Amino acid sequence: MIALRTREGLAAARVKGVRLGRPSRVSPGTAESVLRMRSEGLTYRAIADRLNAEGVPTVAGGVKWHSNSVRSVAERAA
Repeated sequence: MIALRTREGLAAARVKGVRLGRPSRVSPGTAESVLRMRSEGLTYRAIADRLNAEGVPTVAGGVKWHSNSVRSVAERAA
């Protein structure tokens, strides 16, 4: 019964447009940069390399971007 109510509640939240899941900790400027670079045709690996070269901190505050991290940021920001 709990699982059913949870599924119903999540479905109702999606209908209302509520964003589910963990909130993003990436800065809006970084997210915009990632989307801009993707629109320019850069691969996730190329974007990660550029963010690393510029010293942009990762979502978790680390120092090295990976292509999967960039993809996650791009998907959340879109």
